[in-house]
Amino acid sequence: MRTCSLLPLLLPLALPAQTTWNVAPPANLDAVFAAAAPGDLVLLAWGTYRPFTLTKGLVVIGPATIQGATGPVGPWDTDITIPAGQHAALIGLDFQPTQQPGAPVPLSGNQVTVTGSASFEDCSFGTGVPHSLVVTSGEVVLQHCTVRGGPGLGGGFRQAGGYCSMSGSTVEGLDAGSFGGPFTILAQPGATIDGGTFTASHTTFRGGNASRDNGISRAPAPALAGSGATTRVFLADSTATGGTGIAGGANLPGAPAVTSSTGQPVLHARTNLAGGTGTVPGPASVGNVAADPQIVGLAIDHGLWFGSTSTATAIAGSAALLAVLATLDHAVTAHPAVVEPLFGLQAQAVTVVVAVPAAGGAVPVAIVVPNTL
Repeated sequence: MRTCSLLPLLLPLALPAQTTWNVAPPANLDAVFAAAAPGDLVLLAWGTYRPFTLTKGLVVIGPATIQGATGPVGPWDTDITIPAGQHAALIGLDFQPTQQPGAPVPLSGNQVTVTGSASFEDCSFGTGVPHSLVVTSGEVVLQHCTVRGGPGLGGGFRQAGGYCSMSGSTVEGLDAGSFGGPFTILAQPGATIDGGTFTASHTTFRGGNASRDNGISRAPAPALAGSGATTRVFLADSTATGGTGIAGGANLPGAPAVTSSTGQPVLHARTNLAGGTGTVPGPASVGNVAADPQIVGLAIDHGLWFGSTSTATAIAGSAALLAVLATLDHAVTAHPAVVEPLFGLQAQAVTVVVAVPAAGGAVPVAIVVPNTL
């Protein structure tokens, strides 16, 4: 059985909740979360809620919009800090920016900052300042999510440390521009990885586009930028497109798809790296970037809802015995076929795939989730 790097994910809803809280807007979510206990289920009725601080392993389910109130009164940003031994799951939340009166772009929030163990499903982020979504440490999983950069001052996604995995998601950078006075907007990457380990499977990245006004040209940005001596980045079955240099009146070279000054190369498999259009097309990559066809990608067709059947599909790097370990525990790495962990059901380590696919072949596996609510 060979060793392979796996790009997750299987996203759990969580262990059965102790108490269910039914909440309607404009409830103060900080107060609701303060009353709830770890493991509780918070159901948000459709509507708009203020940004919140979450410090417990709760399951929070929308659909709902999280947005600061217009005007000088906050909070405008969302902070998620989960203690060790707990896990938070957030599903169906749209983190929207706050539009200040008379301002052409958001001047504050809603930046979502995550520390600890948390998973997001069918969520959207942006725009935040300076980024829409920031992972500082811990273990963070995103499935079927969108991270937007702009219009505004904020970039897209940033990881400073920890472990983060994306699957079936879209990440957009910030387009360059200006909005009068001394304020100028420089294009930002869709994803900036300057610490920790980042994996993405079946995900689309786009860099910010160029602009020109008042005689000033602003260059486009790459789709993904990596830096840091110990940073690790793995991409499988994804697309990364650099920002275009011909946009907003600008007539410049296109940006690379990926730039990297990491100590270890950004590795990619079956991933389309496309430089942005421009007077000179951008290159596919610049710096420490390399192809590794042995990386295994994994996607799931939809969430692991209780009582449903989901299909996980692994894309194999070669014709060799393939095993996929499903676990919520990032420390479980002793399985002989796993380098990077997978996130799965009920925090239990279980093998969900054992097969010998053709090189580059797909291995679909049905997963039945019992209705335990």
